[in-house]
Amino acid sequence: MATLALCVLTLLQLSGGGVAAISGGTNDGSERWGYVQVRPKAHLFWWYYRSPHRASSPGKPWPTILWLQGGPLFAESN
Repeated sequence: MATLALCVLTLLQLSGGGVAAISGGTNDGSERWGYVQVRPKAHLFWWYYRSPHRASSPGKPWPTILWLQGGPLFAESN
């Protein structure tokens, strides 16, 4: 799942021509956040969160969340 998160950030960077900047994160790497420039004067906030709990078996990956600004129920913002 971490690979998927990295792929999404890379695609955002390539498609928008912007630069993904990691603004902060935790020491253990379980959380990272930053902005991607999608066009001049417009940035998209992202937050990568890895759950502290593994799935039912050690062979399964960590549950992962990649949160991007907005969503289906989020009002459009400038």
